[in-house]
Amino acid sequence: MHEFGLMKSIVDIVYEFAMKNRAEKVTKIIVDIGAISGVVPEYLSFYFEPCTKNTVMEGAQFETNLIPAIGNCNGCSSTFDLLENNFVCPACKGESWELTSGKELNIQGIEVI
Repeated sequence: MHEFGLMKSIVDIVYEFAMKNRAEKVTKIIVDIGAISGVVPEYLSFYFEPCTKNTVMEGAQFETNLIPAIGNCNGCSSTFDLLENNFVCPACKGESWELTSGKELNIQGIEVI
C-alpha cells in the first residue's frame, strides 16, 4: 500500500508549512485525489491519524475531494468523463483523447491557528 508513504509525504509538507507560518495547530487538511491516480482515498485517510500523532496536526480534520477523470477528445474536441463513458467519447465514439484531469494528488488546503 503506497498510501502510507503518500500520507507521510503529505504530513511532511504540511508540517513544513505549519512551521514556516508559525502555526500552533493545524485544524484541517484538504487533499484532491484524481479518480485514476491509483490512490484509494479511504486507504489514505486510514493512515492520517497514526501519521499525525504527537504533531501539530493531531486531531485535525482530513478531507479528500475526488477529481473526475476528464478527457478531451482528439476527434471532435468534446470534453467528457472518462470513467462514466468507458474511455470512449460519447459524442463521436472516438477512443483517442488527452487527459485533462484525474491523475492528480494535491494538497488543496491547510487550515491553521
